[in-house]
Amino acid sequence: MLTFTELHTRATNLISDSDSATQTLMQDILNEGYHEILQEWDWPFTYISSTTTTTASTQAYRLPYDIDKLKSVTITVSSIAYPVEEVVDEDFWNQLNARSASYTSDIPQFFYLKRDEILIYP
Repeated sequence: MLTFTELHTRATNLISDSDSATQTLMQDILNEGYHEILQEWDWPFTYISSTTTTTASTQAYRLPYDIDKLKSVTITVSSIAYPVEEVVDEDFWNQLNARSASYTSDIPQFFYLKRDEILIYP
């Protein structure tokens, strides 16, 4: 596999144009291509795993800086890992929280992403 620099060098040699504006455009096109390829398939090398400790009666936790998107969430309680379902509809999330503001449980059911935080219910 070629690095970005190697691809850029080959493209420059292929078009025989080292003009600054052309080089900038070529770099933009290469970046867009990399982005499209990485978004298109499920690449295991793009995954990382992160662990945090939850606290009773705390719903929101800041996501680690290097997490852009979550694939799955599990919360372990007494050595049992519970999968937690994502809520993507903010209205549904708000309804959940409004209906049962005082509801607590050791076993989570849902999570919701809000900017750079993950919110866990209940």
